[in-house]
Formats: sequence, C-alpha cells, structure tokens
Amino acid sequence: MEPLEILLGAATFSLAVRLKKPLRKAAVFTASAALMLADRLKTTAYSLKEEIEDIVAEAHYENMQKNMRQGQETQTNHQETNGKEDET
Repeated sequence: MEPLEILLGAATFSLAVRLKKPLRKAAVFTASAALMLADRLKTTAYSLKEEIEDIVAEAHYENMQKNMRQGQETQTNHQETNGKEDET
C-alpha cells in the first residue's frame, strides 16, 4: 500500500467518526418530523371523516323527514279521495 492510500483511509475513517454524532442527530430529527407529520395527517383525516359522517347523517335525516311528509300528503290525498267516493 502506498502512504497516500493509508492517509486517505485514515482521513475517511476520522471523518466518519466525527460525522457519526451529527448524522445521528439529523436522522433522529428527520424521523421525529416524519412521525409528527404522520400524526397531523391522521388527525386531519379523522376530522375530515367525522365531518363527512355528519353531512351524511344530516342528509339521511332530511331525506327521512321529506319521505315522511310525502307519505303524510299521500295518506291525506288518499283519505280525501276515499271521502269523496263515500259521498256519491
């Protein structure tokens, strides 16, 4: 081996040892940020799901009321029609 290769190897090892701690800190920070983002996305998705469920429930309730009103109108019309037939 040449002396230059030995020096380059030693410098690379020395650099790797010195960068280990900052690289680890950067990796921990990145992982922490990714987990925080995932939590925020879960919270947002849950809130959106709840809003959609509320809208669907409200629409279902309005449809039930509409159907009940139409059923009452149909029953009233049917009774009026039957009442006229009885008079003749």
